[in-house]
Amino acid sequence: MKNIILASQSPRRKELLALAGYDFQVITSNVDEVITMEKPDEIAKSLSSQKAEDVFNIIMDRYGNNHIEDYVVIGADTVVSVDGELLGKPKDKEDAVRMIRLIQGRKHQVFTGVTLVSMAEGKPASISFHECTEVDVYPMADEEIASYVNCESVLKTNSDLQTEVHYDWADKAGGYGIQGTFARYIKGINGDYYNVVGLPIAHLHQELKNIV
Repeated sequence: MKNIILASQSPRRKELLALAGYDFQVITSNVDEVITMEKPDEIAKSLSSQKAEDVFNIIMDRYGNNHIEDYVVIGADTVVSVDGELLGKPKDKEDAVRMIRLIQGRKHQVFTGVTLVSMAEGKPASISFHECTEVDVYPMADEEIASYVNCESVLKTNSDLQTEVHYDWADKAGGYGIQGTFARYIKGINGDYYNVVGLPIAHLHQELKNIV
């Protein structure tokens, strides 16, 4: 059984891997992401590959060739597409409002690319795939959009004495989380729900079976 490394700090991806019964470690990639593709599925796969390969190199530097065959790295990246426009993570509240206005009252597509990197026959080998889920959002009034974007939650940090304010849209492609309060506006989906959360866990499991 290979040791699984998740190249992501995303709490959703960590939660999904854990719920699926996997033991894993997290090593975050610090690579400067470069987008050279045009299609959303290719972009998602390319970004996931950049993260996975970067962390695989970190492991090689850390453990050397003697133990690198014991590891498989999972990289993932999610993008939202509406009318050909790509929506990543909002930069601020105004950007979140802009994104939600684009997707409300209509359908959009969520693409998650996943890359697995491990050693095969003495050299690094990677497998990349993607899932696409269509999400249909009910029409939203400006007041509903503002209420969602401005809603604050308080998260505990490492110390119970310290807290920080968190916005549900802050770290999510497209400016919303399907598993949070935005769920009240989801009219329906066509495809893998967990893909929208951030990791197509069933497809990933099928690929991992051939590696670990």
